[in-house]
Amino acid sequence: MKHITLSSLVLIMATQGVLCQDIESKVKKVTFYQNGIFVEREANAQVIKGRNTLTFTKIPVTFEHESLQMSADKEITIMSVSYVQNNRMTSNDSMSIKIEYDSIDVIQKKISLLNIKSKVLNEEEALLRKNQPFYSETNTVSTSILREALDFHSKKLESLFIQKETLKEQTQEWIDKIVKIHERINNIKSAKMNTNFGSVKVEIESDQSSSLTFYMSYFSNRGQWLPSYDLRVKDVLTPINLTMKASLYQSTGEDWNNAKIAVSNGFPSKLSSIPFLEPYILGYTPPAYNYNNGLSGIVSGITSPTVVSGKVVDQQGEPLIGVTVTIKNHHMGTITNLDGTFQINAPVGSNTLIAQYTGYEDAEVYISQSPMKIVLMEGKVLDEVMIVGSRIKKEKNYLNYAVSTGSAIPKTVETTVQYQPTTFLYEIKSPYSIKSDQPPLIVDIIAHQINTLYEHTSIPKKEKAAFLTAKMTDWQEYNLVNGPVSLYLEGKFLGNTALRTENYSDTMDISLGRDYGVIVDRKTIKEFSKKSFFGTNISKDKKFQIVIQNNKNTPINIKILDQAPISRTKDVEVTISNLSGGSINAESKSIEWNQTIQSRQKIELDFGYSVKYPKNMSLKVE
Repeated sequence: MKHITLSSLVLIMATQGVLCQDIESKVKKVTFYQNGIFVEREANAQVIKGRNTLTFTKIPVTFEHESLQMSADKEITIMSVSYVQNNRMTSNDSMSIKIEYDSIDVIQKKISLLNIKSKVLNEEEALLRKNQPFYSETNTVSTSILREALDFHSKKLESLFIQKETLKEQTQEWIDKIVKIHERINNIKSAKMNTNFGSVKVEIESDQSSSLTFYMSYFSNRGQWLPSYDLRVKDVLTPINLTMKASLYQSTGEDWNNAKIAVSNGFPSKLSSIPFLEPYILGYTPPAYNYNNGLSGIVSGITSPTVVSGKVVDQQGEPLIGVTVTIKNHHMGTITNLDGTFQINAPVGSNTLIAQYTGYEDAEVYISQSPMKIVLMEGKVLDEVMIVGSRIKKEKNYLNYAVSTGSAIPKTVETTVQYQPTTFLYEIKSPYSIKSDQPPLIVDIIAHQINTLYEHTSIPKKEKAAFLTAKMTDWQEYNLVNGPVSLYLEGKFLGNTALRTENYSDTMDISLGRDYGVIVDRKTIKEFSKKSFFGTNISKDKKFQIVIQNNKNTPINIKILDQAPISRTKDVEVTISNLSGGSINAESKSIEWNQTIQSRQKIELDFGYSVKYPKNMSLKVE
């Protein structure tokens, strides 16, 4: 195991038999939940027999202090554990700063000496300039003597200028050193005054002097993973390839280097106790009102397709990332982005949004004027954990067992799946470095080939198109969690949808949209459609033909739906004929054909009906 470098400060108080030392730990593993992270750190330390005071430094303040746990790889007694936020200078820090300031004093004295030398040179320069040689009528000297005097004066000035420039450079060098010393002092002060970090102080009792590995763990809500999927369909003869991805994000204030990563579908802040069933008493219930803050302009329903946008926040107004927002009674959905905002297409008649987020209560809100604001109520936090005077040993007894991933296809990241009593987690084999407050790191977790039945559906009376649906029959075996899905058909991007596991039972139906490789047409056969008169009645005969052309390279199974009119009075009689092998529902009069169409094949389905009604009745027949 790689040893953690200890701080140079090790104070041994021999008279009291106590060892005090500062220790730096490293993040070794992080388990991501959808509403938080579980961080595991390690550090090495040399302890003496008897009482030891260990201070684990540079621990981010952004964690649930009640969840802090400590252990070691050998038997010791932990007397107490406490967290101290950085808010004051230690004696060692004060000593370091004093040494730095003493260095500045020494440098400033050297600069003062250089300034004195510079002043002497300035005086000497002034004296030379005042007594420089000159020629006049009253003071005549020979040319040779004047030249010698000028040469001496010039050389002396040159020497003075060189000395002054040298002093100037030396002074600047010392000034630069003072600037660097001030930077070091500021770094010491800012590190101690940085309230984003603190220290975990641990008092232990050891039976012997030894080298120990300490394990520290805690839960923090400053990180999460958001699941998403790529669903790819090569053709209607092969299984679906479903790749689960994880968007990993953390804002703990600390960068992680080469940490092991795991993702879990658990949510530690959710209550795990059995709910209480209260008596069910019938009585008058007043109309329900929506008290969600920030909602206004409630409407009864959307009368035309529109785009609904908004923001999802918690009770403190902080944006929530990755909240699933869906249209009630529809499979349409999206998730909120990094600033908690969302945008979704709302179909005609929809009037309610559902916001769901692990660790929070689900919210159903009426669609109002955009942008909407949805406030989610948070669940309970972790139970308090306190460690005082506990005797611990290094133990690793896991209540889980490894299982085969079946048809899992290894991707760029190797993972293993483990089941625990109520949750499962994926452990990623390769370590990752994740910086704080950076865009999410997206990692492919695992890929599955899922047995799939493909079915085309067409309702040509409404739309002359064929819609492809993938029916996954054993989806429960693959540990799927809610998240957005990107759809790909035959190598082409189709669009996005949302996977909500609670909306499915034995079969998960995924709509893949229109299949443009299947051509659909519906037309009236005019030569067989006519209007006849029989005494006091009128009879209208209607004949239709549905044409399906499969232009794909593979055969397809397609369900075609149409309908005949329903009579609500005995004066109107409807007679159905020639269904071309289709079946009809006696109550709804819907007609259904289930056909297998080979590649490049075309089929034609004919059907018709007659409507007989009195002449004096105005009746519209298709």
